[in-house]
Amino acid sequence: MADDILNYLPFEVLLTERTVTNNKGTFQGLPFLVRKYPLSYIQSSAVLNTVLSYREGTAGRKQSTKSLIAFGDPVYGMKDNLPGEGTGKYSRLEYSGKEVERIASFFRRDSAEIYLGDQATEENVKLNERLCKAGYLHFATHGFIDEAKPDLSALVLSQGNGSGEDGLLQANEIFNLKLNAGLVVLSACQTGLGKLIRGEGMVGLTRAFMYAGTPSVLVSLWSVSDNSTALLMGEFYKNLIRNKLSKTDALRKAQLALMSDQQFAHPFYWAPFVLIGDWR
Repeated sequence: MADDILNYLPFEVLLTERTVTNNKGTFQGLPFLVRKYPLSYIQSSAVLNTVLSYREGTAGRKQSTKSLIAFGDPVYGMKDNLPGEGTGKYSRLEYSGKEVERIASFFRRDSAEIYLGDQATEENVKLNERLCKAGYLHFATHGFIDEAKPDLSALVLSQGNGSGEDGLLQANEIFNLKLNAGLVVLSACQTGLGKLIRGEGMVGLTRAFMYAGTPSVLVSLWSVSDNSTALLMGEFYKNLIRNKLSKTDALRKAQLALMSDQQFAHPFYWAPFVLIGDWR
């Protein structure tokens, strides 16, 4: 349970022993904490109590843990309806569609429901009858964080023609979703951020999804690379579904896999994503 400004730090990057950096600037050999231990985080004692209550409530109850609903590669243009100041122009996430397809390949075909491009809409989240039955919920999109008004933080999705929705799945709307997913993954920039409240941690998208019914959320602490994120998520789900590892072990193995590649050995690529909530 991190406190105050430590909420911005992934402990995975802490070094476990003294080391001398070499002139080559390589990060592959550094003794990061993640080499020794898997890690997960909790925002506050109140959230921990909610997670433990979720465990008790689901004990002995069979869940549909092998089903997936995923959204990726939304269609973006100018969005002048962003909350807060100014407007935002979002570029296409080139690898996010492949990321979702790769993830879906680890599930049975009839157990993976994916929405790509102009189908990755807010309506297909809110009006999806299977949403409350999915074991995993994945968003490969852009994120919008409003630290002053965390309820207005949002996942940015496609806006269909003639749609009554604005394409922004805001935290205040997520609160009203009915979820039973064991894990929600927010594969987008800075989704773990929000308004920092003493004793409560970050209040934003993570808290909204946990309130809606999921005990675990995988989120990012900074702007991420589209390419490396797709690789990390593929490794994570392979470890989670095919190799049947726990969430924390699956994430650690995925991070180590990226770290072993010189191109992605810098913590910028493998360290932004942290697991909040239930670590099982």
